[in-house]
Amino acid sequence: MNSTMKQEPPVCMHDVSFSYDVDPVLDRVDLCLKEQSFVSIIGPNGGGKTTLLKLMLGILKPTSGSVRIFGRTPREARKLIGYMPQNAQFDPHFPISVMDVVLMGRLGSKTCHGGRYCAEDRTIARRVLGEVELLPLAGRSFSSLSGGQRQRVLLARALACEPRILMLDEPTANLDQAVGTRLFDLLKRLNERLTILLVSHDVGFVTRYVDRVLCVNRGVLEHSVHDLSGDIMSHLYGDDVLAVKHGVHKLGVHHE
Repeated sequence: MNSTMKQEPPVCMHDVSFSYDVDPVLDRVDLCLKEQSFVSIIGPNGGGKTTLLKLMLGILKPTSGSVRIFGRTPREARKLIGYMPQNAQFDPHFPISVMDVVLMGRLGSKTCHGGRYCAEDRTIARRVLGEVELLPLAGRSFSSLSGGQRQRVLLARALACEPRILMLDEPTANLDQAVGTRLFDLLKRLNERLTILLVSHDVGFVTRYVDRVLCVNRGVLEHSVHDLSGDIMSHLYGDDVLAVKHGVHKLGVHHE
């Protein structure tokens, strides 16, 4: 890893706009994140949260402006990014094991060539399964797992490429709070070495863990969790906001 890449921020966006049709989804976004930050992207439905993440991943290209990941284009930096989508499509009748799912994360980073996974790939897969506390289930069918276990397997798949930044889209969607808490405790430990960026609707929950928040509603404003206020949340979501305290003053969104 060269010294220039070490000095570049994990994510830097300059004057980025994006439109699917005529009206912009994101308009003139300027953003620069620090390494090893833990950041949540929040905002109303249709505000541009997932679009912002897809621009960082290189799935979408900006209408104007530039996106850089560690000083590179998202395409050039894709081996540095571990991605966990909101919904991973697996045929429940397809006989794929937990280990097979995790090894998929090695496809773009295989240390050995020739179309097969080698011993080092499998060693890395076992290591990340150990990190998510599922190594004993390596031989189990993926379809036989609980929802929380599946999410941790998908997290292990994202870690298998040995990324420097981890991006997640609604990682606790459809999980109960106890399972979600266990997953976020794991993410907090991973944050000791990785920059983590995630999309979430559950503002009150994620602010217990993250240190920065990107408020997205066509524009993007970055805030420290400690600086969130009722005025900021009301401006972002409208009047349907409820203040929740978690040790320090933090905000949650209350939907009737």
